[in-house]
Order: sequence, then C-alpha cells, then structure tokens
Amino acid sequence: SLQPGGKFCVNSECESNIKSKPFAKHYCSICHLYDDSGTDIYHCPFCNVCRKGKGLGIDFRHCMRCNACVSIGEKHKCISQRLMGNCPICHETMFESTEPLRGMKCGHVMHLSCFN
Repeated sequence: SLQPGGKFCVNSECESNIKSKPFAKHYCSICHLYDDSGTDIYHCPFCNVCRKGKGLGIDFRHCMRCNACVSIGEKHKCISQRLMGNCPICHETMFESTEPLRGMKCGHVMHLSCFN
C-alpha cells in the first residue's frame, strides 16, 4: 500500500519495517532522496537540495551571493545567482543538474561534459 516517504516501511507485515533494515543507507526526509551509493550526502537548507559531501561547515559552505555550495578550500569569484542560469554551451539548467559543473576563473559555470 502507499505510504508517505520515510526511512522504513510502515506496513507491519513487511520484513523491511524492522528498524535495523532501512530502505537505503541515506534518506533525506526533506527531499525524499534515497541513496545506497555510500557517497556522503548532505541537505543544504539554502539550496533546498541534497548535495554530495559531508556537510556545511565540514567540507562545504554556502555562498549567499552566488547561492551555491562551494568547497571550503575553494577560492571562487562570486557572481550573483551564478547557478540559476543555463549552461552557455548546451543551454540546460545548471542548478538542478545532476552532472558535475566546472567553475571558470572568471566565475562563470558550465557542465563539465560541455567544457571537455
């Protein structure tokens, strides 16, 4: 039967409802993202999406001007709302893209596959 998104099955007859057996290794209750890849994932409350990494303040920070998560060690040139636009090569959106992005020295961004 249908159930709301959650880490475990709510059906009492299901073998997956045991607390030691979640649907996936990672579950985000905000995005309803399930992931078994073993990759570290965190939810950014400013982007309102899940991203690869250990988390804000650990290996990433959120730049409010760019409205993007950037690596703590990365020096970047801020361009306001730089991920809200489209890739200059393929014209697809970048903010919701699952493809890796490449930041240029000038501060602009494009899909890594388009850069290559």
